Amino acid sequence: MTTFNKNLMIIFIRYYFIILFFLPLVVNSQVIRFNSSESSIAQRTSYNLFKHNQQKFIESFSIDFKLSIIDPKIFGYVLNIKDKNSSISYSLVYVDNVNNSGELKLNLDGVKKILSVPLENKLLGSRKWIDVTLQFI
Repeated sequence: MTTFNKNLMIIFIRYYFIILFFLPLVVNSQVIRFNSSESSIAQRTSYNLFKHNQQKFIESFSIDFKLSIIDPKIFGYVLNIKDKNSSISYSLVYVDNVNNSGELKLNLDGVKKILSVPLENKLLGSRKWIDVTLQFI
């Protein structure tokens, strides 16, 4: 290998490691931050997933996402799923408990609680992410 090729290889390796070192500093993730019960109803954030492109689900569907509960004292509704052709509505809600824990509740709105998942306090807070998957069959 010639001296020129060796120097070129060394320069390439240096730049490669510099890029690898600084890359995490410039990469952003895609996150939606919502205002919740600490804000007035008019200022609360919502996102209508199928507002302009309505989907039809046959037999089953599933949804999965990561959830970060930054301040467990002021969190509330996480997700609402409504059938536009009937009064059936499901909601996923975070509720803070007094014993330094919380829970996610899946409700059939106005009818019953379907599921309750306790969450330890160590799972709650900024930069702590909870994987959530819901399957409707």
